[in-house]
Amino acid sequence: MIRFLYLCLLRLHPPRFQRRFSAEMLWIFDQSPSTRTIPLFSDACLSLWRQWALRSEFWEEQPAADGAPVFYIVGSDTPRSSALIHGALLSVLAFGAVCYILNHSNSHRVFTFVIGSYNHSFSHFLPSSSMNAASRELSTQVKVKPEPAPHRMTPYFALMPVLVALDKDNDGIISPSEIANASVALLSLDKNGDNQLSAEECGLSLPYAPDAIRLDFMRTHPVLAALDADHDGKISAREILNASAALRALDKNGDGYLTEDELLPVR
Repeated sequence: MIRFLYLCLLRLHPPRFQRRFSAEMLWIFDQSPSTRTIPLFSDACLSLWRQWALRSEFWEEQPAADGAPVFYIVGSDTPRSSALIHGALLSVLAFGAVCYILNHSNSHRVFTFVIGSYNHSFSHFLPSSSMNAASRELSTQVKVKPEPAPHRMTPYFALMPVLVALDKDNDGIISPSEIANASVALLSLDKNGDNQLSAEECGLSLPYAPDAIRLDFMRTHPVLAALDADHDGKISAREILNASAALRALDKNGDGYLTEDELLPVR
């Protein structure tokens, strides 16, 4: 009885659907346990509505091709006009919504996602300047190449406070911009605020050393000897102001940069 009712449901389907799928559906029903009867009946009822309401390609009989192989027959299944219209409307609405969100992102911060970095990064991404970015560091960063290891400061640079102050980016090279800002960098070493640098403030570790040792210390290191133009054992306020010109005199190859080989004392 149950099988007969299920078979009646299958016969209510469009003829083309019956020929293609009814035998398979009936075989599945026969092989299924009794606990699957109700779900199969529900599926058959839903299929019956779907085939008659949505699948118009099953409503009409397909003409037979005389003598033509089956795989040569081209089906005429095309999307309905209503489906194409609905898809076009949804596409226009979605595109309009995206454009609206992008144009009004300044007032709707929830829709803005920024990937980058506020700070300088070796990944060469420009700093983020978006108005919608948070004040804290961004949580996502994209890198296009592995970040190189930081430069290790040489012992000579580490022992010379003047070189450490001049080399702002700690790359072991005093660049043209760092040479141009030498006066400001040197003033950061003025601990007692007298607008001049003593030998001790330049790196001499003997606070009560005789004047001869101070003079020898200032003359031994090329960068100190160039800055101390009058060779009096200290870098005066006038010499600090002329620090950029004094440092350029140490540029032996004229490339605008001061490398370690140009700053090391003569052995």
